Amino acid sequence: MPLQISFLTHEVIGSEDCLYLNVFAKKLQSAEPLPVMVYLYGGAFKTGEATRTIYAPDYFMIKDVILVTLNYRLGALGFLSLKDRSLQVPGNAGLKDQILALKWVKQYISYFNGDSNNITLFGNSSGSCCTHYMMSTKQTRGLFHKAIPMSGDMLSFWSDTPQADRGYRLAQRTGYKGDNIDNQVFDHLHKLPPQQLIGHSLLTEAERHKDHCFDFAPTIETYVGEDCVIPKPPEQMVREAWSHDIPVMLGGTSFEDEQTKKYPQKLIETHFIDNDTHYKKIINFLDYYSFTMFWHGTFRSLNARLNYATAPTYFYRFAYDSPEFNLYRKKFCGDYIKQGVCHADDLSYIFGSFRGWKLDRASNEFRTIQRMIGIFTAFARNSSPNCPEIKHLNWQPAQRSQPQRVVNISDYVGIIALPEYSKLMVWESMYNISSL
Repeated sequence: MPLQISFLTHEVIGSEDCLYLNVFAKKLQSAEPLPVMVYLYGGAFKTGEATRTIYAPDYFMIKDVILVTLNYRLGALGFLSLKDRSLQVPGNAGLKDQILALKWVKQYISYFNGDSNNITLFGNSSGSCCTHYMMSTKQTRGLFHKAIPMSGDMLSFWSDTPQADRGYRLAQRTGYKGDNIDNQVFDHLHKLPPQQLIGHSLLTEAERHKDHCFDFAPTIETYVGEDCVIPKPPEQMVREAWSHDIPVMLGGTSFEDEQTKKYPQKLIETHFIDNDTHYKKIINFLDYYSFTMFWHGTFRSLNARLNYATAPTYFYRFAYDSPEFNLYRKKFCGDYIKQGVCHADDLSYIFGSFRGWKLDRASNEFRTIQRMIGIFTAFARNSSPNCPEIKHLNWQPAQRSQPQRVVNISDYVGIIALPEYSKLMVWESMYNISSL
């Protein structure tokens, strides 16, 4: 796994030598090669690992697909950006790791019974943001044929982090006494053990008030070289994305909670009421957070697809609320909040992990796993999420005339008007829609 600070133990784990991937296949021969699904993990660009501990393939192996999980560098090792072109550190090394892995999959997956002409890229949270960048950079054209961004995109405010003097701050934090001169900063950082380059909090209070979230993350590169991934602002890239010609399925969870910053009066009026109880205020706070961090960006990405794409876009909302098996709600919220579908809770129903356990096959949770795996693998196989697990439903692509129409995946899977739509319209009113 990549070098990082463990979310569980807060200790340094992983290695700088991390560019490995896993290929999971239950049959190496079949009448036809199998569809391939390539997953990008999330973790705020600073944690994550392509291991069976968190992303076990067991549920996907119910179906005839090839699953690939891959590692990419994180933090400063994956996203440091310097202006001096001679140093060849323009930024986004972690994204370039992903591109290298996709090239490997395209070239070699046929040896594992995978169809190199039917590859689906998917990811969650920051991994979903990476998926969206992969859909938009010219470096990946032809390397995959469908995509599933899950709760994250490159149009969210946190997806593009100005680096400013982050390298210099990191150098200072690790003992550097010189000036902010790129080649001197680089020389200092390059001589350090890689373990000393992680675990630092470099954001200023002013940056936090401006909603900066990450020390190191994707950024517009300081110069356009041959391997440049992000040459211009995401809003410009999305208009020209090559992936407008491939099918996409995107969505999020119904209650994308996690923490947040300041908010203008208009948003306070949208999400908060003065006479709320303490518990209700917390729930409303998390409701606000779900819009600012995830839902609004997802909705902007949907509208961009509806404006520019020629291929279908399927829109979903994951809302299955298990008392016990929504494993990420417990991770993020502990025991205080026992209801609601948290950010990344959909992962509980597509990957096995150390947080889960063997389910009764008659349980609603196992039925939800069957539905999610059915939907995801059907889309990977046929470019449509319609499958026997939701045979009662005729899931049609999203339409520009009805952007609020969404497939809701809960105890029952059905087509509904997006419950978040009225609040999203308040958020949309604060943006220049014509910019997309």
